[in-house]
Amino acid sequence: MMMRLYELDAFHKASGHVHRWYLCAGSRGYQSRGTDTPARVTWLPLVGQWDSVAVEAAGAGGGSALRTADLRLMNVRSADTLPRWANVLDVTAATLLRVELGVRPLNALLTDYVIRTIVVKEVDEAEAYSTAVTVWRAKAGLIQPDKTELRLPLWDRLADFDAPLLDPEDCYAGTGGLEGPATLAGMTKERCWGWRPIVAPTYLGVINGRHTYSCNGGHPIEGIVRGWDKAKLYALVTGTPSATNSPAEFAVNTSTGIITIGGGKPEDFRIELKGNKTAGVWHRYIGQIVAHLATTHGGIIDTADVAGIDATPRTAGLYLPAGDTTTHRAAYDKLVGSVARGRWYIDLTDRLIVTRLPRATAATPLRSYRKAAGETDGLRPTAGNSEVPAKQAIVRYAENTTPASETATAATADDAALWTTQWRQAPSAVDTTVAAAWGVSAKPAYLDTALTIAAEAAAEAPLWLEEKADPPRQYELRVRDGAPGLWIGDAIRVTDDIAGFETGATAVIYGRTNRERGGGAILYLER
Repeated sequence: MMMRLYELDAFHKASGHVHRWYLCAGSRGYQSRGTDTPARVTWLPLVGQWDSVAVEAAGAGGGSALRTADLRLMNVRSADTLPRWANVLDVTAATLLRVELGVRPLNALLTDYVIRTIVVKEVDEAEAYSTAVTVWRAKAGLIQPDKTELRLPLWDRLADFDAPLLDPEDCYAGTGGLEGPATLAGMTKERCWGWRPIVAPTYLGVINGRHTYSCNGGHPIEGIVRGWDKAKLYALVTGTPSATNSPAEFAVNTSTGIITIGGGKPEDFRIELKGNKTAGVWHRYIGQIVAHLATTHGGIIDTADVAGIDATPRTAGLYLPAGDTTTHRAAYDKLVGSVARGRWYIDLTDRLIVTRLPRATAATPLRSYRKAAGETDGLRPTAGNSEVPAKQAIVRYAENTTPASETATAATADDAALWTTQWRQAPSAVDTTVAAAWGVSAKPAYLDTALTIAAEAAAEAPLWLEEKADPPRQYELRVRDGAPGLWIGDAIRVTDDIAGFETGATAVIYGRTNRERGGGAILYLER
């Protein structure tokens, strides 16, 4: 018989340590073996009902609002089944503790702990703990007491990425100098990652007799390519910029991102910026940027695997002006969604995965499910499969977030166009088959991206056309075994009586539920 194991990591208020509680669902506990790690630990049968939670990959055309569910923990002693002591692992000290269980066995979780995360595993009750398969990792909310149970709100790990990218503790004081004027007081400092073709740096005022700007919150940058005032080019110099030379001059300190102007204050000063540099490394590709933001900058997760998306590197940029509140989730969606089939998600080992979700034609199935054998309830097509294919993909790149309506008379035609246009565009060829088949119903698909370089945007256009001219069909599949060990990005082979699956076909998982009432799980599939 298969059992569900629940491992709750909780902050112990008195010691400051993280403790792990071992619970399970069912009428009796689970015991690990002497050769297991942890050895001879009892999972207490105190987990009651749990609603279903869906998890989907985020990014280009993916992701959904977080949905929560309550894990219900039974908080009444049953003398015949519950031991007097619980095995609790002090994760911080790597020591097993014995905690006495009273009439209300889980009261300590309510009074002495803050529950942080939960890991759900599945194991055959007759097998060793080492054979357990991780099913899901979840975040915990504020636990709520009830008469005979505790209700613990749970949601997907992606909730951690709803934090703002700009550090709320790294703000301008508004006291003058490099802390900016009073109008900037309390505003988070601007930051830039990657390569942005045109941004407006933060004006700090006159410092040491020169008009001064900041482009990365005082942090190192790779460099500035060029600068303009109302599209009129300034000369970038080393050392001290001249107050009288023509064209006007500016200089930048790459160790701080501080810019000084040689003459009078520009009317509308903007720059092409190669942004943040950490420990001597400039991250410019999509995967590099996201991994840096999630691990080093944000500290949200320990490990990131970006090999899937950076196998075909694409240069991108992200600039957040002072006071911006963009979240990690929104930024990753923008960056990863810049390429065809770009997705990001957390895997079962708690790694951030940034990749291109494979099409079913390029995936190898890990498991087979057959409706006729009673292994599934049958495929169900999902809403959204009625999209008319696009005849062309037009990739928008090098965004100017605030296009100007006025430029200097001395500006070149190219610079004036850059300043007054929001996007540059890289169109794919027209798919003549789609155009002929669908007639006037087939239209171009416009893709707004964070890409920077024209050649890379042009190379991405046919990949987007492949996706938009032949959009994958999506399905739901309820599987009776709960699909242990299967996760986003995995592929399965499905044999069903729905068209196209009669003799078996491969589909790719882009999401799933943790479990369903009555058993099993729902897989969200693309083919």
